[in-house]
Amino acid sequence: MLDKKALADFKAIMILHAVSQMDGKRKAAKELDISVDTISKYIDTLEYECGGKLLNSTGGGSVLTVRGERMADWSRLLHKELNHMYIMLSEKNEVKGEVKILWDRNARANVINKEFWNCLKKNKELSLVSTVVNSLSEVKSSNYDLIVSYNLPNSDDWELIYSKKTVGGYFASAQYLKKYGYPKSKEEMLQKHRMIFLRKEFSWIKGIEKDMAEATHKVYLSDSSFATNEAIENNVGIGIMPLSFVKKGFVCLDNIKTDASGTVYLLTHKESKDTQRVKVLTEYLKSMLDKA
Repeated sequence: MLDKKALADFKAIMILHAVSQMDGKRKAAKELDISVDTISKYIDTLEYECGGKLLNSTGGGSVLTVRGERMADWSRLLHKELNHMYIMLSEKNEVKGEVKILWDRNARANVINKEFWNCLKKNKELSLVSTVVNSLSEVKSSNYDLIVSYNLPNSDDWELIYSKKTVGGYFASAQYLKKYGYPKSKEEMLQKHRMIFLRKEFSWIKGIEKDMAEATHKVYLSDSSFATNEAIENNVGIGIMPLSFVKKGFVCLDNIKTDASGTVYLLTHKESKDTQRVKVLTEYLKSMLDKA
């Protein structure tokens, strides 16, 4: 139940967020238009509730402790969710106009979900122009408002807004496993099963080079996650997918350990990042990546 204490704790957590962002109590006090003593009072109460120090005083101000850093991480998440809520729920934020998005092929195949389509459903006057490429170098990226990619563009025109580590696992369809059996180990999988891989030069995945080299039967290699995901869906073999694909009905071989992972980046063009249509779509894309 929400009570006065919970409200005070929430305010204290947001004040800690300001202290972490402003690198000290004095700058935070000035930004929030409150006194340093008021900040100290809230932080002291929060430290009591947490059972340990969140800030250490230094000659130059205040420094977050390890416990304080953890709390600050939570405060940043709360602040992000507040901003997201304001944009997602406000009817005033229904926007008009065109937004151009550049995707690398593998990001487009792996991370898109209903949050992306919800943006178009709510904002009926918004028009999205979507371009999918193998590599950002194939096009003049400055012609776009947003980029979603496993690689960063080689240009100073872009501002990194968000990044999300995508952890992968080995997946198969239920029909494939029914026909060929469930591998009991990685060695058995690589030696006896039909394997599907992205070609190394196009892969979003890091950490599976050794597996590719040791696989006996590479039944399908492609430059596209669209194609490898489709091959897995059509019972061709076993391949790497993001762990979120469990929700799509694929079977994760969770007994087979892998270090497969990649980072997907969301960037906005500096010239259009402050337009309302781009800001609104950016929030939807961040929510999309959180669930990818």
